[in-house]
Amino acid sequence: MASTALADQVIAIEAAVQNYAWGVPGASSLVATIFANNSRAMVDATRPFAELWIGTHPSGPARVVATGSTLAEYLTPSGVTMPYLLKILSVGKALSIQAHPDKALAEKLHASRPDVYKDDNHKPEMSVALTRFEAMCNFRKAEEIAADVAAVPEFAQVVGEQACKALASVNGEKNQRKAALREVFDALMRRSVADIADPLAALGKRLASKQELTRSETLFMKLADQYPGDVGCFSAFLLNYMVLEPGQAFFMAANEPHAYLLGQCVE
Repeated sequence: MASTALADQVIAIEAAVQNYAWGVPGASSLVATIFANNSRAMVDATRPFAELWIGTHPSGPARVVATGSTLAEYLTPSGVTMPYLLKILSVGKALSIQAHPDKALAEKLHASRPDVYKDDNHKPEMSVALTRFEAMCNFRKAEEIAADVAAVPEFAQVVGEQACKALASVNGEKNQRKAALREVFDALMRRSVADIADPLAALGKRLASKQELTRSETLFMKLADQYPGDVGCFSAFLLNYMVLEPGQAFFMAANEPHAYLLGQCVE
C-alpha cells in the first residue's frame, strides 16, 4: 500500500556528481550538462565530470529538492528501498579494471567491512551507449589469448611460464578453461612494477615501429600512452575489446572483469 502511494507521486530530486580524474572536462561532459541543468550550479569547464548518480547510495545520495533530505530518508518511512543505482558516465580515459561481487559475497563483505563496502547488494551492470563507446569486458576465448601469448613474447614473459602452460593445456572443458584464465589473470596482476617495467617498455618500442598492429596491439598502445608503466596495459591481450554505437548495450555479470575506456553512457 505504501509503495503504491509513492508510485502516484512525482518528486524533484537533485542527483550527486562525481569528479573522478578520468572524467570528461565540463565543457564537453554530458554529466556536467545534466548536473548543471538539474542543480542550477555553475560548472567549471576545465574540471573533469565523470559520473552522475541517481539513487540512495551513501557515497553519493540523491536529494529531495523540496526538503533537502536524501532520497533514502524520503523513502524509508514508507518501507521502500532502491536496490540499484542509475548513473550517467562521461569517460575521458580508461578506468581501472573492476570485477564486482555476487550477492552472497557482497553481503559477506558488507558485514565484515562496512566502511569499505557500503551496502550488501551485488553489482551486475548494464551500460547503454549514448555516444560511440569503448570498453573491455570479460575474457577473450582461451585460444585467442594463447595465440597472443605465442605471438607477443613480452606478454608471455609477464604472464610467466606456469600460467602459459595452463593456458596451452585448455581442452575446452569449462572449469579447466576458467581455472586457466584465472591463473593467467592472477599471475599478470600480481607482477611487481619492477617485473613489468622492461617487458612493457620493450613491447611499446617494438610496436611503435611496427607497420600494422592487431586490434589488441592498438589497444595496448592506447592504454600505455594513458598509463605508462601500468600492468593493466597488458589487459588488452586478455579482455574483449568492444566498440558500441549509440543505443547499443552490454551486460557485466558479477565477477566479470571489465573497464570503460572512452565515451558517454547510461549505466
